Amino acid sequence: MAMKNESGFSLISVLVAITMFSVGVLALSRTGAEVMRVQTQSSARSTAVAIARAHMETLRAMDPKDILSEAAIKVDGEGKPNSQGSFTRTVKVADAGRNLKEIRVVVDYLRSQAPIELMTYAFYIGGA
Repeated sequence: MAMKNESGFSLISVLVAITMFSVGVLALSRTGAEVMRVQTQSSARSTAVAIARAHMETLRAMDPKDILSEAAIKVDGEGKPNSQGSFTRTVKVADAGRNLKEIRVVVDYLRSQAPIELMTYAFYIGGA
């Protein structure tokens, strides 16, 4: 009996190839989901930094004697007060010495690992 010369792939090699392909596709989809999550976090953090900077500049434009602490307030992506806002802004003011105030603007947001905190000192001349 003569042996036939068969060419092609065996069933096992096809199954191994499909399994390897499936693992690769799964890894890519998981990586894509992680990239989306990190990108969303980065965007929220950048917005929180912008909100903190803008409010800090507003405070720095004021007379330091008139700057007071502010309770936590919900704000939107532009830093405007909004009860449905995704960000929470707080201002903490402390005396840091004679005619010197320490001003902190803290912005927190959903799923943040740590809030954004900006700090500056304001010197003023005159009485308290």
